[in-house]
Amino acid sequence: MAVDDISESVELTLSGQEIPYNPGFSASDDDAGGEIQNKLIEPDRNYWRKRSAQERQVYVNRIEKQFKELTIEFVNNANTHIKLFKNNNKKNTYWRFSLIVLTGGLAAINIIVASPDALIGSGSFFAKALPVMAAVYASLLAMLQSLESFFQHNQKAAVNREARELYLDAARDLRCKWESYVGPFGNTATACLNAKVLYDTLTERDRELRLQVKDITDSQGKKE
Repeated sequence: MAVDDISESVELTLSGQEIPYNPGFSASDDDAGGEIQNKLIEPDRNYWRKRSAQERQVYVNRIEKQFKELTIEFVNNANTHIKLFKNNNKKNTYWRFSLIVLTGGLAAINIIVASPDALIGSGSFFAKALPVMAAVYASLLAMLQSLESFFQHNQKAAVNREARELYLDAARDLRCKWESYVGPFGNTATACLNAKVLYDTLTERDRELRLQVKDITDSQGKKE
């Protein structure tokens, strides 16, 4: 299952020249009149309209930098999970193939044990030792089957595939929203407000994804 590393598609490129951030907030902007507030107050549309275009651009650039860094982390997580998927899937295929072959070998030995006269002669040493060999072989095969179940390569691969899809879908969705709701508005007040909303959405999605990946990992473990 080939997956392209799309981190290049969200490569960090900031528009505008970085300048010292000085929002120019003055005492006249403070509705509280100097009183201590017990809650956070976010800049509203009127606040951003009072700021210069350069100040708004600096704010959007800073949010964009953090936004892109986190979406790149989503992409990196997706690529990590697909690598783990390939590794676990390869190991699962190897174990399943080996167990199928070994199970067929046990069936062949049981046929010989059931009809020694026709195949090897009932009086030979090999014929007398064959039942013991078959029992030892069966015990080893049972142990290998238990180990295959213990490693859970198949379940881990399923978790990795689902986690990859969650991270990749989130990265694509949020990058598309930034281009739709921030980019077209340039350095306007609307761009500043939308950038803040989208960054809050991104951090919340990050928390949700971590919980989702943990939940699907735990659910796969409980199935065993």
